[in-house]
Amino acid sequence: MTFSNKRKNMKTQYQHISEWERKAIERFVQAGSSNKAIAAILKRSVSTIGRELKRNYGYGARSYDGERAQKLANRYPRVEPVVFFALRQIKDETLLA
Repeated sequence: MTFSNKRKNMKTQYQHISEWERKAIERFVQAGSSNKAIAAILKRSVSTIGRELKRNYGYGARSYDGERAQKLANRYPRVEPVVFFALRQIKDETLLA
């Protein structure tokens, strides 16, 4: 009997942190909540909250600023995977030519 890994063929759906969630994270951090508590309230992974805080904590204010974090997130456009792979294929083809 062989077992197949069903997750192998499944694509995971990722969802970016919204502006509302960033403002909520800011308020919870100011209140002294833990990453685990914030994650439970927002129904996100603890590691997602940790990465968000690590990425956007500090910069002079010595705390998390949700508005600033959203501005930084808006600097990078969200590209659909299909578009990304098409652009990458074009790049690879031009390098081979």
